[in-house]
Amino acid sequence: MCVEREIVALSLLLEGKRAFVTGGTRGIGAALCEVFAREGADVAFNYHSREDLAATIWREVSAVAGLPAELPPWQIVRERRATFAATPEENAKRPGTATKFSNLYLAGDWTDTGLPATIEGAIRSGNRAADLALR
Repeated sequence: MCVEREIVALSLLLEGKRAFVTGGTRGIGAALCEVFAREGADVAFNYHSREDLAATIWREVSAVAGLPAELPPWQIVRERRATFAATPEENAKRPGTATKFSNLYLAGDWTDTGLPATIEGAIRSGNRAADLALR
């Protein structure tokens, strides 16, 4: 007797979801971070020490970039003043990409991108500036 089996691709349906993983720099926590991110979730994690975080970041960067696995001198900076209140009043002060000059464009997380002043906002503004410069 032949039994047919279906192969079903597992999808955790995490696109657009947020995940917070404690102990996300090693073991099961690190594996969960990878799976959740691969499935489309925005992942945040905490870590035991700055050394763990630096080692984890370098391990991933060196693997992707083909660099030596040995951890180079490093420093992690945590800027408490980096968090700001994204109020309508403050957002109204953010300039757009275009300027009054035909060959000058603004880019940075501080410009008006429709996103908070984050790396995503900086990338969006850089893309906009490049698009305008190529016209």
